[in-house]
Amino acid sequence: MNRSAADFSYAVAGDVLKIWDLNLGNRSVTNDAENVLSKVEAAEGRSFAGFPILYRDSMGVWDRLIWDGQEVRFIPLRETSERLAFERLLKGQNHGSTPRLF
Repeated sequence: MNRSAADFSYAVAGDVLKIWDLNLGNRSVTNDAENVLSKVEAAEGRSFAGFPILYRDSMGVWDRLIWDGQEVRFIPLRETSERLAFERLLKGQNHGSTPRLF
């Protein structure tokens, strides 16, 4: 079964990119992250490499993405509250934080 690209929405909040997996039956953002970020960059007309990125998966859990323009790394925040995930992202209180991103 060949599933289509991920269904997602996104918003830029200050210096943070937030992505929501809409879970509409196609590929998950987790499994299509590079394509999702490339689409966001094309739509916004700029690169998000090095930006702090929050991602809510299809189970409603917020984690962090690190994007270098080609590959994505997932850093678990495991927060169900967007506010708490955002605070942790900005404070860098997650394992694997990269100081240059802040």
